[in-house]
Amino acid sequence: MAVDFKVNGRAVSVDVPDGTRLLWVLRERLKLTGTKYGCGVAQCGACMVHVDGQPTFSCQTPTEAVRGRAITTIDVLALIDPPDRDGHGRDQLLHALRRHAQLQRRCAVR
Repeated sequence: MAVDFKVNGRAVSVDVPDGTRLLWVLRERLKLTGTKYGCGVAQCGACMVHVDGQPTFSCQTPTEAVRGRAITTIDVLALIDPPDRDGHGRDQLLHALRRHAQLQRRCAVR
């Protein structure tokens, strides 16, 4: 089934079977590999994206649930602030953001 939505400000359309998780569409179909597979049960935050500004676990979100919505992934950081010529900066920033998300998740659980 075709699903239309926006990813990082770009309109996309994907034809996937019902129930296909958003994570796999992002990584395999759209080649946006910043969003990672971690636990697969919406606990670790490695698959976190924003759907219309709301944090969402893409490993548990069916692609059809984002029809007509705006998805923001961590890959957008490369567009906003690309690494310098030697590739410095981006890995450190991504690590800091992932660490921050993990800490937020731990605080929310307790």
